[in-house]
Amino acid sequence: MGPAAAGQLRRLNAAVPEMLARFTARASLFQQGTSIASLVERADRAVTAAAQDAGWLLMVPVIAIFFLTSRAALLEGTVDLFARRQDRATVKRTVDQIDSMLAQYMRAQLVLAGLSSAFYSASMAILGFPYPLALGVMGGALEFLPVVGWVLAAAAILVSGWLTDAHWIWMGGLIVIWRVVQNLVTSPRIMGDRLQMEPITVIFALMAGGQIGGLLGVVLSVPAVAVLRILWLERSSRHNAAAA
Repeated sequence: MGPAAAGQLRRLNAAVPEMLARFTARASLFQQGTSIASLVERADRAVTAAAQDAGWLLMVPVIAIFFLTSRAALLEGTVDLFARRQDRATVKRTVDQIDSMLAQYMRAQLVLAGLSSAFYSASMAILGFPYPLALGVMGGALEFLPVVGWVLAAAAILVSGWLTDAHWIWMGGLIVIWRVVQNLVTSPRIMGDRLQMEPITVIFALMAGGQIGGLLGVVLSVPAVAVLRILWLERSSRHNAAAA
């Protein structure tokens, strides 16, 4: 699938100027109506606000590279920091558990992105969309941007279908159904299995994180709850050992 996706990405890149020209032509026709123009203006403001919120997330891969290259030193430094007044073996076990949990969290994110990529590609291929593999891979990659990622993917997919006269309305309905399944079924179960948490706990963590911290809260909610769970279990283990 790699060469096929790469070929579709090259063709999609070459077709972008023509697609932009079609979009401009059709948008100019729609903007003749006042209500449509107002809708386009509101949509433009919403996209701009989402881009401002998501812009800082582009720094995540850069920062992640520095964390990964210094991973061993960071873990040892964390153990040294918290082991001054406690047992070093206990602190090291806790830090290793948190490190393993974060790795499982990233694996769960990769699984969810792969599922979305497969769904988008298969659905677009059945509905006669152009470049289904390229757009599907892009949609899966955008899953790493919480909240705004799937919106950007859906916009790109539906606009491409609208410009090429594909069945974009049917695709829009499938995307809505997929988001319901992804948010309420697959994501809580996969996250829960990887992090050893109940699916309902994952759902509540995402809801609370979004209400408290917005986009950043959604990103950090599930790992934060998993870390608190590890710390609570370690504390309970030490308390039981002391009582025995």
